[in-house]
Amino acid sequence: MKFFFASGYQLFYGFLILLSLAFALFGILVLRIAYHLEEPGYFILFFFAANFIILLSITFAIISFFRIRTFRSPPSENKDNNGQSSPGDHSTGEKRPAKRTAKR
Repeated sequence: MKFFFASGYQLFYGFLILLSLAFALFGILVLRIAYHLEEPGYFILFFFAANFIILLSITFAIISFFRIRTFRSPPSENKDNNGQSSPGDHSTGEKRPAKRTAKR
C-alpha cells in the first residue's frame, strides 16, 4: 500500500488544501452573516469580502491539489508508432533536429 504523501512537499500542499477549505467555510459563514445585516453599505462590504475569501481559498485548494497530483504522476515517455522513444525533449514533447554528419 503506497502512502498518499510521498514527500514533505506533498504533505505541505495537503495541509494547504485543508487550510484553504477551512477559509472557504469561513467565507461562507461571512456570506451568511452579510444577508442578516440591516445597513446596505455593510451588506455590500461583507458580500464582496466573503466572495473574495471564497474565491481565493478555493483557488489555492485547486492549485495545491494539482501540485500534489504532478508530484505523484510518473514521467511520461513520448512513443512513436513502433513503440520506441522518439528523440526530443520529453518534458515539452518537442523534437530536436537530427544530428548532421559531415560528408567528406
